[in-house]
Amino acid sequence: MASDLLGIGTSGVLAQQRLLQTTSNNIVNVNSQGYVRERTLVYTNSIGLGTGDMMTQRVINSYAQGEVRRDTSAYYASSNRYDQLFQLDSLLGDTSNSVGTTITSYFKAFHTANESPAEIGGRKTTLSELNGMVDRYHTLSSQLDKQSDTINATISDETDRVNSLLNSINDLNQAIIRTQGTPEENLMLFDQRDEAIRQLSEKMEIRTVTQPNGSMLVNMSTGHSLVLDGGVAQFKMVAGDPDSRDSTLQLTLGANQATINDKDLGGGLGGLFSARRDLDPSKRELGQLAAAMADAMNQQNRLGMDLDNELGGDLFSLKGSQGLTYASNQGSGAANVNFVPGKGTEVTTFDYEVRFSSATGYEVFAIDGTGKRSSLMTGTTPPAKFEVAGHGIEIDLSGTPVAGDKILLQPTKHAAAGLEA
Repeated sequence: MASDLLGIGTSGVLAQQRLLQTTSNNIVNVNSQGYVRERTLVYTNSIGLGTGDMMTQRVINSYAQGEVRRDTSAYYASSNRYDQLFQLDSLLGDTSNSVGTTITSYFKAFHTANESPAEIGGRKTTLSELNGMVDRYHTLSSQLDKQSDTINATISDETDRVNSLLNSINDLNQAIIRTQGTPEENLMLFDQRDEAIRQLSEKMEIRTVTQPNGSMLVNMSTGHSLVLDGGVAQFKMVAGDPDSRDSTLQLTLGANQATINDKDLGGGLGGLFSARRDLDPSKRELGQLAAAMADAMNQQNRLGMDLDNELGGDLFSLKGSQGLTYASNQGSGAANVNFVPGKGTEVTTFDYEVRFSSATGYEVFAIDGTGKRSSLMTGTTPPAKFEVAGHGIEIDLSGTPVAGDKILLQPTKHAAAGLEA
């Protein structure tokens, strides 16, 4: 009887000791990153008296955890996009950077010179203001390009971090599988894995599936697998096609590769790609303004007389831009696009794509800000140079394309940088 009482008492003491250990562990880890509170369940002895099996488990709600990850992705998507666009807003909203301020100063100088047209000083002041306005266009265009490059560099850094997190999750999966059900089993491995997945949800929107062996599969919200029982995927930045600055993400899992649509990423990475897309309209609108203003001033100046009683010439020149060929092109076709003098008011913010149906047949499409394509015209060469009616541009084709080749034209994207006085 004494032996039975001693055994019962011993089992009770050991059970309370285990409970105290769990409580102590919860207390000391209250500020530990990623730690999940634990509890120990004590069961009665099924074959005798006293306490029996004890099991320590994490206190966590899987549904709530999944919702937290989704909200985390949404927050970082909005936060990263806001941070980048706030810089753009600060740049364009500052009067010291405003194109409008320099245009106003230029026209004031013009008005002063008109009041005393014979004075050389007024003309010099006007030309000085003109050069200052051109410099402002160049500065803003350069700043916008620099911000795009900064976003691309940040995306590259975040991609490296994502790859590191995926490898960590995979390693933790393997450790959990090896130790599950053994004396070496450690609930901290689950905490570390959950924390790595939480950090991954900051970068992109993900979904998880828990497996019976304790491992956890990780997928993108689009269904692309990131972490499997037998492997882990990796991301890589690749140059855009045809514009190399519009870099994209490529996902590699074993021998399989897939190009990821950045609009489906979510999380911080998705926010960065979204901010980069939002910069493009500003670049094109700045270029459209430069083209329209330069053309209007040129046309008006040609109607006046200089000090030698000769008709005036152009005040500004706008460089054309070279078309970008797609990597899939098989021929040697090329294209240049220029603004048509006297039709600056027709210039749009659209991009244009020339698709070849043969070595001589082509079709021109306009691409709006949403990426929607609209057919504008079809034709054959020669002539190799033609005007796109109603859009204020002229396209010059060269080389020998083959059916299926495409060329992207971006007349206004860098027009502000190409403005010269």
